[in-house]
Amino acid sequence: MLQQIEKGINERRIRNAEVVILADTDRNLIVSDLESLGSFSKQVQVRRGLPSLQKDLDRVSAGFASHILVTPNRNVESERLTMQVSALEVALKTSQPNKQVGRSAGDIHICVADVDKGPELNDIAAQPGIGYCPRQAFSEGILALEMAQPGIIDIYRELFDQVRGTELYTVKVENKPWLQGLPFREMTGFFPDSIPIGIIRRGKKDVLNPDPSTVVEQEASLVILAWDSKYKILPKSADSGTLVVNSTDSTAMKDVWQSVQMLRQRVLLLNWNKKLDPLADIERALPKNSYVRVLSPRQCGIPSSSTVRFDVRKGSCFSFQDIKAQGVPDFDTIVVNPPSDKLTPHESDSQVLAIANLVFKALSVSKDSLAMKEENDRPDIRLVAMLHTRQGAVKLHKTAQSYNINVEVEPILSSNLEAGAAVQILWNPELQVVFEDLLDPQSSEVFLVDASFFSSGSEFVTFGHIADVAKMNRAIAIGVRKTSGVLRLCPKRSDSYNLSEEDKVVVLFNHDY
Repeated sequence: MLQQIEKGINERRIRNAEVVILADTDRNLIVSDLESLGSFSKQVQVRRGLPSLQKDLDRVSAGFASHILVTPNRNVESERLTMQVSALEVALKTSQPNKQVGRSAGDIHICVADVDKGPELNDIAAQPGIGYCPRQAFSEGILALEMAQPGIIDIYRELFDQVRGTELYTVKVENKPWLQGLPFREMTGFFPDSIPIGIIRRGKKDVLNPDPSTVVEQEASLVILAWDSKYKILPKSADSGTLVVNSTDSTAMKDVWQSVQMLRQRVLLLNWNKKLDPLADIERALPKNSYVRVLSPRQCGIPSSSTVRFDVRKGSCFSFQDIKAQGVPDFDTIVVNPPSDKLTPHESDSQVLAIANLVFKALSVSKDSLAMKEENDRPDIRLVAMLHTRQGAVKLHKTAQSYNINVEVEPILSSNLEAGAAVQILWNPELQVVFEDLLDPQSSEVFLVDASFFSSGSEFVTFGHIADVAKMNRAIAIGVRKTSGVLRLCPKRSDSYNLSEEDKVVVLFNHDY
């Protein structure tokens, strides 16, 4: 979380920032974690106290804060997040009576992170001006999308994690009168080094990749993808207004999306003991007629589905025999979940790694398993593990390599994703609806399209050409991912690519268009 805050301060999203941590935790434990931040740790003050107690809030001058990030106190069950927020508002109204909590530039910004889904989240979401980031919502949503499109996690890592590459920004149109009244399709010409990807409109949930004819109104905000906050906005469009695309490929983007939806998946979920919501996300994201087997130590409900077949098997994910009995080589994707939501990050990672090790062992001894890994072999099976720490991710890769089996491992660091999202919402509350839209399978989604759709592969093409082909198909091209694993989001229109058949173009696409 603090790494995300440091990046935002370095980008001057907040000027002359001083960071204060108030927590009911041993101060020495927090200070030891700060050592990895280097010189930034000198800007961080740590105080022990209760965030709901006015005396402790006054001691750290919380009432004079401009940005406040609220996280749960797992040590005190009665310390509800709504109580913390309300106590903070008392301190703020006492110290800054002329300011309000809200989402505008001059308002005080509050974001509640890691809040459990249910009544408490609903209560916080109902309060005007309060941003929020549900616990595990982003990691679970991305998990569902990663099952449907292998490799999609790389794009979400860059969008959510401020420490990596590109960032999301919003531009208020009321301050840019020359943009007002124009259709969204014409916005590209005003942003030479960034990519407009959506519009935030009052009362509208659909944000990303709007209908190209959507009029940009005065009260709206544009959503753009850029490398940093120094992006340019031209007073006059540099776009000629005409698309010059030399392409003999008449395939429509919707046909490409439908072909992907025909690629049925076989998924094994280990340790699924959660609620129905994430499984419903999986059901919406996976292609029709996919098969999902759930191995769980206890009975768990599954959504009624006409598109995905769910099959629940009772068994222990800490039993080598139970895992081997599932026929692990028969699955395209194997997902390892933490056995419990109440474990510490290190406890959770330890148990996930133990389960993953049993999966690797089962793959290595199965007669019908994959052949031993050979040079240039492409993995046929992916193991996706829900982890919290970078150390856990490193251990996952090393454990898989030691078995010398042909399997691809994909750690999803849920804490990094949620911390990045929470801090970005803290800096800019308008991004709340953007992140929600990004993870909604029923809205526009990030889609990896074969490069052959954009180029024959025999010559170099510019990203401008790629973007124009996408625009003709009511999609927005936002980057290129090479087979080597190199991902480039927000390229310049003049950047050239020699695309091979296995390269991918990253687009935002709404399959309902």
